[in-house]
Amino acid sequence: MITDQITRQARFAPPSASSDLSLFTIVEIFFRHLKVFLLVAGLVFAAALWWTFGTPKKYESSAGILVQNARGNVQITSGNTEGPSEMREVTEEQMNSDLEVLASRDLMDEVVKPGWNSKPRDKYSRAELVAHERAVAGLKDRLETTVGRLSNVLLAKVSAPSPDQAQEEMRRLVGAFMARQRQISRPPGATHFFTEQAERYKNELAHAQAELANFQNQQNLVNVNDRESTLSSNVTNAENVRRETDVQINDLEKRVQADAALLETLPKRQTTQEHSTPLTGALDQLTTQLVILKNQRTELLNKYPPTDRAVRQIELQIAEIEAGIAGAASPRSRDAATDVNPTWQQLQTDVTMTRSQLSGLRARRDALSSQIAKSQADLNVTEGLSPQFTALQHKVAELDSNYQAYLQKRDQAEVADSMDREDLVNFAVVEAPTYSMYPVHPRPKRDTFLGLMTALLLGGVAVFLMESVRETIGAARELEQWSGHPVLATVPWLQETASAVAPDRSLSMGSQLSDQEEAELAGKARRLAYLSTSSED
Repeated sequence: MITDQITRQARFAPPSASSDLSLFTIVEIFFRHLKVFLLVAGLVFAAALWWTFGTPKKYESSAGILVQNARGNVQITSGNTEGPSEMREVTEEQMNSDLEVLASRDLMDEVVKPGWNSKPRDKYSRAELVAHERAVAGLKDRLETTVGRLSNVLLAKVSAPSPDQAQEEMRRLVGAFMARQRQISRPPGATHFFTEQAERYKNELAHAQAELANFQNQQNLVNVNDRESTLSSNVTNAENVRRETDVQINDLEKRVQADAALLETLPKRQTTQEHSTPLTGALDQLTTQLVILKNQRTELLNKYPPTDRAVRQIELQIAEIEAGIAGAASPRSRDAATDVNPTWQQLQTDVTMTRSQLSGLRARRDALSSQIAKSQADLNVTEGLSPQFTALQHKVAELDSNYQAYLQKRDQAEVADSMDREDLVNFAVVEAPTYSMYPVHPRPKRDTFLGLMTALLLGGVAVFLMESVRETIGAARELEQWSGHPVLATVPWLQETASAVAPDRSLSMGSQLSDQEEAELAGKARRLAYLSTSSED
């Protein structure tokens, strides 16, 4: 078999399915590209050795944090809120949120330099800021955070040049994470805020209560609503009583009118005894008196004219006496005895009593009207005071509600502070930052073995690529496959003279021939094919 190679022609290229891959073929291919294999594998193995023994050592510290909802986060609101009464399940969103917090920039700043965020950025020099940014970027590259599979545990790993530094950085990270979670669940300063607000509302409540008490003392009332209710009830009752009184007055007036009409038809007195007697003595007296009166008239006429008043009076008396004498001149005088009519007397008594009751009822009605007017006036005044009293009362109630709410919030915040001081939070460190005596990098045996395997693999890939792009014939069987004729013999490639061909010029895999050499090789191939055909015949 020849070791020299003949350039393939495109017309001789056989289908790939006709070639058989065997162990001999694979070994032949590796030996054909041995230099490439050794070059690639050597470079890769050298790089692996440099990575294993030339890079600095790295130590790793890990920690695990359990996420749970054992303690509820009470909302910071002005109203009364109650914490959750039962434990809730940890959701995937909550785990992802906590994982983002664990790898946040603020925590990185505190890990790299504790207290970095307590000062504003303008307080640091440019060199400090640049060095800090580099340290944070390096820490992010060295930090790895994950969530434990099918668990509520956050896992964190950090690598550093020394085990002490790795453990210290992990300890700072866990501490910063726990502090940040306490700050997120309950902002700092809540106790101080609620204490100030409770004290402020307490003072305002005392002032409002004093204003309400002064208003009540000035107006001489306890509660406007109670007074309004009392006055309104008094007015309603008085009006009801006045209406009843009006009905009674109307009834009594009707009775008085009826009794008065009946009294007019009844005589006041009635005759009880009657007898007749002569009037002799009375006639004598009347006659004597008539004479005297006539004498007096005569004397007066002498002094005064007949139209004088005194004369006229005497004449009237004379006429009356004459009428009396005429009546007494009858043969007998009748004498009758009378007494009060009992029916008229009873009606008169009833009328008197009814009128008395009527006067009392009218007086009562007037008193009720005055009482109603006074109560109505007081009610109007009280209704005028109602808005101011209601405003003061509402202000006192509102301030008292706010004071009680902030008082409750202050107590809750104090309890939360106590729980924070005792680390009673929803996060528990299930794995404290570890301290490793053995570096995670390098591991000579493992890294050397992996580097060797990688070098062999990449060397084989390079050989495969070189074989894939090869365009030359390297063996007699390839010539048989590509020409379609059997190869009877192989001859070594003879070197040309120094004047024609340079020393050690031999065809190797991948070399290119001139047109003249190709023509000569093609002629030799045709002659070999002809000899092969002749031998078969």
